[in-house]
Amino acid sequence: MTSAALARTNSMTDSVKERRLRPLYDLLDSGNCKKVLQEADKLLKKHPSFTCAKVFKALAWMRLGKLEDCLATMDQVFEECPIDEGTLHAMSICYRELDMPEKVCILYENANKKEKSEEHMTNWFMAHVRILDFANQNKVATALYKSYSKGMYLMWAAMSLYSKALMLDDQNIAKTITLPLASRMTSKYIAENALCTDNDIYMFITILHKSGDYAQALSVLKNSEDRMKNWSYGHYIRMETLCLKMLKDDNKLADMYERNIIHDSEDLNGFKDYIASFGITKTERIIKFINGIAFAYDPKVQKLQSRITLGALILLTRTLVNNKANLCSIDVRKLYLDYFKLFASKPYFLRDVRSLWKYLRENTNSLEEDMVKNSGTLTNLYSKLQWKSNFECAVSFLNEQDILSHPAKVVNSVCSLVKSYYAADGQYRTSGLEIEVRDAAPYENLLVTSCVLLMKTYWRKQGFWAGLDLNVEMHSLDLDKKEVGGKAVVENGVSTTPVTDKGRVFEGEFAILLTLALLEYGAEHSPYYSAYRLLLGKTYLFCAAAVPGLEQIMKMDIKHMQVDSLGYLYIPKTLRSGIFSDSMRLLIHADALYIASGREVVEHIISAYRNTSWQQVLEFIGYRNQMVCSLQACQVRVEKRLLEYTVDASCREQILKIAHRETVDVKVAFATSFQDNRDLDFHLIMNEDTTSAEYTALTFKDNIHKLRLRTTFLGIITNYVRALSNLNDVEKFNVNIAQACIAHASFTQCMANPPKHNLKNSEGRFLFAPWFPTCDEYVGSPIIICIHDFIELVSTAGELCCQKNSQQDMSKVFALMKTANQSLADGLEATTIHWPKVDISLVNTSNLIEEICEVVETLGFICILLDVLKGFLEKMSPTLLEIKGRKKRSKEPTVVVTDAPWVTQFNSLVNSLISSLSNVDDILSGLRVSFVDRYATSWTEGQEAYWYKMVADEVRLIIEHYIPIVGRKLNDSFLRSCYELKANTQLKKQYAESLVVS
Repeated sequence: MTSAALARTNSMTDSVKERRLRPLYDLLDSGNCKKVLQEADKLLKKHPSFTCAKVFKALAWMRLGKLEDCLATMDQVFEECPIDEGTLHAMSICYRELDMPEKVCILYENANKKEKSEEHMTNWFMAHVRILDFANQNKVATALYKSYSKGMYLMWAAMSLYSKALMLDDQNIAKTITLPLASRMTSKYIAENALCTDNDIYMFITILHKSGDYAQALSVLKNSEDRMKNWSYGHYIRMETLCLKMLKDDNKLADMYERNIIHDSEDLNGFKDYIASFGITKTERIIKFINGIAFAYDPKVQKLQSRITLGALILLTRTLVNNKANLCSIDVRKLYLDYFKLFASKPYFLRDVRSLWKYLRENTNSLEEDMVKNSGTLTNLYSKLQWKSNFECAVSFLNEQDILSHPAKVVNSVCSLVKSYYAADGQYRTSGLEIEVRDAAPYENLLVTSCVLLMKTYWRKQGFWAGLDLNVEMHSLDLDKKEVGGKAVVENGVSTTPVTDKGRVFEGEFAILLTLALLEYGAEHSPYYSAYRLLLGKTYLFCAAAVPGLEQIMKMDIKHMQVDSLGYLYIPKTLRSGIFSDSMRLLIHADALYIASGREVVEHIISAYRNTSWQQVLEFIGYRNQMVCSLQACQVRVEKRLLEYTVDASCREQILKIAHRETVDVKVAFATSFQDNRDLDFHLIMNEDTTSAEYTALTFKDNIHKLRLRTTFLGIITNYVRALSNLNDVEKFNVNIAQACIAHASFTQCMANPPKHNLKNSEGRFLFAPWFPTCDEYVGSPIIICIHDFIELVSTAGELCCQKNSQQDMSKVFALMKTANQSLADGLEATTIHWPKVDISLVNTSNLIEEICEVVETLGFICILLDVLKGFLEKMSPTLLEIKGRKKRSKEPTVVVTDAPWVTQFNSLVNSLISSLSNVDDILSGLRVSFVDRYATSWTEGQEAYWYKMVADEVRLIIEHYIPIVGRKLNDSFLRSCYELKANTQLKKQYAESLVVS
């Protein structure tokens, strides 16, 4: 047969295969995996060597959850070493879904050895890209260039070398070997290709910059100036900035910033970088430049340029504020009034000027009148409503210090804002504008501002509402409020009449319950306005009501880049709420999101390689590293594994199963490459204080230290439990004990050296809402100190197990048993002594639930450690002693059954644990009863009498419906916390009872 005829035959064969596989593709896409197996078997009966059909069977087995059958089928096909692209593609999909991307690399390597082709080699290269194996990427790309002489492959090799250099721990090797080689490759490509793109030049400059050759990088950039006529302030101009910064040529750098700002003034990135670089050192020059820039433009676009100019001044002000520099050279008042005149009718106004409130409050004389004079001309109802909303919110922020000086003033201000909200809502809904911009009502800020004022009194001012009867106080301040309801007995301005009805409101709870009611109303009426849901979720979580809090957070439209920031808010608080089932689902969801994001980024990297877009390759590699090196991602993995022990540990078999799952390497927590991806300002609403760089750095350091504590503890638990399964395998047992000892040493070091810093203000309140305890508070907790003694005990027993004459040193173990027993009793008493049994306030409820959750978790870990200790002691010394003698005139031996020396003390230790769990169980039983009617779930006369004397008519329209809703959500969440904590406590109690040696 001729070659042409053979080619036609193969072509026909391929088309037949494609036609016969099409139904299998459709069935897999529809999820009908059982039908896939049947159809694949039919094909294989007719064509036993149809390898692609076998791979489809493997995919069906995998999606049905039968991994053993899937792997067996894949191994069979793998051994056949297929070379047709359809089979290879299907196998690569299967291996990726099995999370075995390394097998894809071997697959294409074998295919290329069997039949060398450009397609096989490019897919082989991309397989290494998926696992970011830069060394092999370079190897395959170089082979491609040598075989097919395409310049693109040379750039692939250079890009791989550059990426490898970024990951090298030894940067000296990178700068002396790796980067110079990448630079030579890129230089050769540019010299040989007259049609090289801007991307190629950018790559060359990037490599030169990374290798430290800034002068040459700047020279290449200048020589390519003819290609720059269409460049905006982007990556190319940033490269010039970086080179000038490294060369420390400040004057040229400032000139370059100003030139590019004039060239493309609509992009504020230029302003941001200019101000960030010289906001402190060249303040006068910047102010002079910004003041003069407005006259350099056409009058037709003057308004646009004014916004950019004023925006730049506000950026400069923020820079000076964060660096605590002198603001005397800037007229903040004039700046604010100019900005107000132009943009008070815009939704972004309050966000833009947030950093100026502190300085404007120093001189508020006639400022309100000046704001009215600078109102400008408003042409439509939407602008008028937005202006009025921004104006009233701004007045509240400016007068905040006076408003927060007395509870009655806060209530009066809140009622005024809600009244304005209702008036604006009535105008808006009857105007017809609602249909056009339903999700962006211009007056939503009014309701949010009122809630922020209330929450500031609760979070920042301890005891602000305590003992005050607002009705009487309002009269004494002559705030024009009408008394509704009965009178209270007042002594020295403090109410002595307690509220004794069911569903009573404790002192201080008025503010938080009213906040929740207003936010519930806002979230229901404007479901797409994220500020409501974010603040509502924060407030519920602050009260340890994780169920409604998590519900609101999960309803938000969360972008991938916000996962770290939002996770910092909700994951730690949910974990400490006792709602273990939701916490586990949340951690699985977060972990899956990180994994999916990583895979998605890899696909973007591959696409960028194929399109020779080196800029995007670097961007996506950087984003992937950002996700991989994220502190939050590591926290999720560690807390997920620890929660598995907390929820599922009910017997030795179960803890062995958990321990042999994939775990987190202890070394990961001690990496120096952690990135702080948290955008703390993302949590802030309206006029909540911005977070300083100092505070951000302190909390990040604190979080890392606590992560190290939790990770090392996970390493201790996991390795000791694994040692239990290897009691009869000396080599593996010794390895497990050695790894546990390393983790124990790191844990002890972390316990001894927590970071010291002050994250609280003069009133003892956190500078920023505390979503979990600081590391020094965690380390100082009596129950955490207690677990350190148990780790010391198990560690000593484990080390003795590795010795031949271990029974000779049992006295040390006995002494540590007594210490641990006393530590458990003291730690639990110190933790639970202040726990109230009934009638606890909302703030005490949240603290109590979090403390109980921490104690239950810790007692569960102690239970696991005691199981490990029992296994070690049984290995060293049998439970029962051996035969002692024989009876006289009898052939039967006398069996004397006595306990080993350790049994009594071990049982005492277990009984102490059971007693501790019973104590916690009793407390939870009492709490569960008190939470049934903790808050009123219907609008009763008692509720009406209490609330009507507090607030104005407009607010009453909201609270009549939403206070009962809030009460029901709080009751249900607290009850569920109690239920799950109690169930988990009883599970641990049964586990502990099974450890008693009878």
